[in-house]
Amino acid sequence: MTTTLYQPNPSLFAFNKNNITYNNQGIDSISFISRYEMTIKQFEKMGFTPTGSKGTPLSKQIENLKERASKDNQNRYKKDETVVTYEVYKTTKGSSLSSYIIVERNTPRTMNYSTHHKKPKGTYCIVHLMGLHQPTKKLHNDAIAVISDIWKRKRFTLYSYDLATDIKDQREVNSKRKESFKKQLLTHTKQGVISTGSSLYINNPIEIAPISRILLYDKFYKQTRLHKQSLSLELREWKRVEITITIDITKKLNRVSAKEYFKSSDFIDILSEVNDIVGSISNKGYKYDYLNYQINSLLDQRIINNKESKKQFNSVEALERFNKSDFRVFELGLLI
Repeated sequence: MTTTLYQPNPSLFAFNKNNITYNNQGIDSISFISRYEMTIKQFEKMGFTPTGSKGTPLSKQIENLKERASKDNQNRYKKDETVVTYEVYKTTKGSSLSSYIIVERNTPRTMNYSTHHKKPKGTYCIVHLMGLHQPTKKLHNDAIAVISDIWKRKRFTLYSYDLATDIKDQREVNSKRKESFKKQLLTHTKQGVISTGSSLYINNPIEIAPISRILLYDKFYKQTRLHKQSLSLELREWKRVEITITIDITKKLNRVSAKEYFKSSDFIDILSEVNDIVGSISNKGYKYDYLNYQINSLLDQRIINNKESKKQFNSVEALERFNKSDFRVFELGLLI
């Protein structure tokens, strides 16, 4: 007897294919390196509120950063010689990740950069902005305005970013898929695959490009089981490929603002590499409308000066309005 999976009315669920920017590509997080004292003064001028991480959605993100710092340690410094800090700033209304900034200081990454410039170890910090491509979370247009401001300032040097691509894939993501995942990426890596829960990832996969991690995880599982969100079963194939690009900013040529970088051929070259990797994992296709919308909005805030974007930047309606508009400062479709 054939068992049929019961599909309730999608309208009974909070999220379905019609009311989120599903099956799209976008920047999910972005990090900058900057002088710590300058950063704090700039944040004060911008009216950001310093706050602790308690009561915010940042606990997991800070835990991940601490784990990264611990792995990077490698006897870089004795633990009793310095104090690792993660400062949190509230930037806009809302309670999602995008409404906060994390300032990371006195970790091996920041101290190595200070040493490179022959400065005291606490001179530089890393500024993290997260949650920029989360279809089931409300992203306010004023959060985009904040990020746009930071993008344009040369004192905030682009350090890394995550390109997240939402794909459709029927297969489960678990340890049983490790070998097939490695075979799919054989032309990109010879590294081993690490399995954690419903995630598979490879660190430092490619020597010819600044890609530092390839991650595949079950987005439907994460949103329904871990975040307790109500998603229609029509989204059960929702997986995410998240690729981290880390720029070698010890080279002076690479020290640029995000505004300069995302309008450069370097970004287009990396995006092509990213799309090759995503294509080797899934050939079902996806859209880059949201990525195009993001970059345009961050380059020119006039794009989000409309009713739909003010209600919610990452809404289906706001994206549709952008796609119908002729106003562009950057046309991704002509470059990829």
